[in-house]
Amino acid sequence: MLSSRQPGPRRTGAPRLARWRRGHVALGLGIGLMVLSVLAGGAWVASGAAQDVAAQPEEDEVSLDPSAVPEPGDDVRVVVDKGEAFFDGTLEAQTADQLILSIRGVLLPLDRERVVSVTVRLTPAQRYRDIRPTIRDDDLPRLLALVRYLERNTLYDEAMRELEGILTRDPDNEEARRLAKVVEQLIVLKELREQRQRSGEGENPIEAPETPRDRSSMPDRNNFETLSEEQINLIKVYEIDLKAEPRLIIQRSTVDEILKRYAEHPLVPITREGKEAFYRKTPVEILDIMFRVGARDLYKEVRVLGQPESMQKFRNDISARWLTNRCATTRCHGGNEAGRLRLLNRSPNSEPTVYSNFLLLDRFDTRRPVPMIDYTNPTDSLLLQMALPREDVLYPHPDVKGWRPVFVNDRSPQYRAAVAWMRMMYQPRPDYPIEYNPFEESDGQPASPNPGEQPVER
Repeated sequence: MLSSRQPGPRRTGAPRLARWRRGHVALGLGIGLMVLSVLAGGAWVASGAAQDVAAQPEEDEVSLDPSAVPEPGDDVRVVVDKGEAFFDGTLEAQTADQLILSIRGVLLPLDRERVVSVTVRLTPAQRYRDIRPTIRDDDLPRLLALVRYLERNTLYDEAMRELEGILTRDPDNEEARRLAKVVEQLIVLKELREQRQRSGEGENPIEAPETPRDRSSMPDRNNFETLSEEQINLIKVYEIDLKAEPRLIIQRSTVDEILKRYAEHPLVPITREGKEAFYRKTPVEILDIMFRVGARDLYKEVRVLGQPESMQKFRNDISARWLTNRCATTRCHGGNEAGRLRLLNRSPNSEPTVYSNFLLLDRFDTRRPVPMIDYTNPTDSLLLQMALPREDVLYPHPDVKGWRPVFVNDRSPQYRAAVAWMRMMYQPRPDYPIEYNPFEESDGQPASPNPGEQPVER
C-alpha cells in the first residue's frame, strides 16, 4: 500500500507542514512579545524596530544622547539582556546592584547584571537633527508631521524652513499653507515678547514686581535653583500613603537610632525580645512608628523608591498635562515676564522641576484671602480660579495678552483631576522642614510657610 501512493503529496506536504509550523511559531513569538510589551507598560521594543521608530517625528518617538550622564529624573532608554530588548521610562533611582525605572507610573527594578547601557533621550532640537536626514524632500506627509512636531516644541524657525520647502514643491498644499500662517503668527508673537523684554514694557500690572527693572540686563529668570535630591525625598516621606505599601529603604542604623532616641515612647520596645521583633518589622511598619513617635529628625534617613500616589498624580495630571505647557512657558510664568510667581519649565518631567514647582505653588503668598492651593476646599484654590474663564470666578487671571483659560469650565475633566489631586494630599498638611527660596525677598515668594499654621501630625 505504501508503494502505491503518489510521490507528489509526500514531497510537498512536509514543506507545507514545516512552513505552517514556522508561521505559527513566529505568530506565537509575536504574541508573546506583544504581551511582554503590555506588561512592561508598552516600553519593550524589539531592537530591530529601533530604526523605524527613529524615523517617525511623532510625540512618542524616542532619540538618544549617548554623551549625557543619566541621573534620577531623566527620561532614559535601558538596553538589557545583551541588547535583545530595551525599556523606555524615567530613571527613579540607581544603586550598585539595581536600576529603578518608572514606566507609566509602574516601578520596574532591573538588576545591573542585565543592563547593557543606559542612555538619556534627546532634546526636541537634537531629535529634529536626527530625524530630518531620514525623510526624503518629496515625502510631504512625513514632512508635514515633522512641521507639527517642530511647532509643538516651539522650534518655529526650523518649522518655517520646512514649510517653505514643502510649498516650493506643492504651492497649493492647504495643510502647509495653514501651518505657515500659524507659524508666522507664532514667530511674530515671539519677536514682540523679545522686544518687550528688551524695552522693559509689557509687565503684568497686577503680578509685576514693585520696582521696575531693565529686562535687557536681567539674567534668565527661569534659571534658578531646584530642590535637591534629599529635599525631594523628604517631601515624598511626608506625602507617603502607608496603605499603598510603598517601597522604602530604611537602614539598620536608622532603626538603632529610633530605639535609642525614643526609648521612652510606649511604641518603642526596651527589652531584648522586643528589640529583636522590632528589627524584623518591614520598612513600612518602621515608618509608621516613626510617624507616631514624631521622629522628624530621622525622616531624612528614609529612602522612598518611586513616587507617592498623590505626587504621581500631580506630575501626570497637573504638571505634565497643563502646568508646564500652559502656565510655565517662557511667555508666561516660566520667562522674564513671569511677575512674582515663577515656575520652572526646563526638563519638565524631571523630579527637580516637578517637586520644585509644587513647593513654589504650595508656599506662594497670593496676597489675597485665598491660598494658591486650598487642600481643604480645592475649588477655592487660586490656582484653579485663575485657570478658569475670567467671568466665572471671584479672582480671575489678570488680563494678559495671549492668555487663554486652561479649563473650559469647572466640569472639565482636567479641572476635576486637579481637585481630586488636592484631596489626595496628606491631611493635616505637613510643614516641610525645607529651606527653599531661590528668589530675592523683594519678589514676594516667601522662604517658608506661614509661621502661624497649627502643628501637624507628621
